[in-house]
Amino acid sequence: MPFEERCHTNLRLRSTGELSLAAVLLVCSRITPKIFPADSPGFLYDFVVYPFNLLAPTLVSGFGDHQTLVQSVGWSALINAFAIPGAILGAFLVDIIGRRQTYTLGFAVVAVLGFIIGGARYPLSNIFPLFVVLFGLLQSFLSVGPGDCNFLVASESFPTALRGHFLGFAAAVGKAGAAIGTTVLTQVLAGYEDKVRGQQVLFLIASAICTVGALVVWFMIPNVSFEHSVVLHEGVLADFRSIMRRWSRKMLNLRLTWKKMAGTLLIWGFELEGSFEPIRTVN
Repeated sequence: MPFEERCHTNLRLRSTGELSLAAVLLVCSRITPKIFPADSPGFLYDFVVYPFNLLAPTLVSGFGDHQTLVQSVGWSALINAFAIPGAILGAFLVDIIGRRQTYTLGFAVVAVLGFIIGGARYPLSNIFPLFVVLFGLLQSFLSVGPGDCNFLVASESFPTALRGHFLGFAAAVGKAGAAIGTTVLTQVLAGYEDKVRGQQVLFLIASAICTVGALVVWFMIPNVSFEHSVVLHEGVLADFRSIMRRWSRKMLNLRLTWKKMAGTLLIWGFELEGSFEPIRTVN
């Protein structure tokens, strides 16, 4: 469908209030099953990435008692900077190997790295540069997969006419995951007197969540390209236009029925008015 026609369709859907029932029916029948696969990986991704970005200075400071605040912030900034090349790499991979494959690859590698860091956290206490590299790679692959594919997959899961609403809902679900994840993982880290033990549990929990995210993406998100998703959405819009035409005919018939009823009542009113003589007052 040409871009101008899609815009015209969107404006018509927004301006025609009588077609809202048709939109609800279409959403319930064709789009609602896509909400969970499109939104749940974003929830899991934000559950992990936001706490790890915020807690990076705390995680780095656990390697020495004499580390200053500037040093902790500097090391955490270096670790978070690993996300930049990861985002660039993921931007190429989504078209080379596909959306679902890139999404799953990012979650799977992060899960493996998290299990490695969590399992070897005590030996890593004496090898700080290796911890920085592993933690940086974890941040990098968070951007390769979920970081690049989160909103891409969510936006391509819904047709243009309804994309803004459902993409906004996906963003809200993700931010809910960020809030919950930050609260939960911060409490987990604070619940251990041994800092190393707390960090170990933190990485293991994050790896388990990323494993769930990889499974959800691989088994629930369809492996489609952008062109294929456009074809699928054209079918949804075709069904939408068919529903609109049927609903318009129903509304037209309903208007005609109401007009006939109103005309009949008006005729009856005139007949009733003529059947009564005016009341004459006696002087």
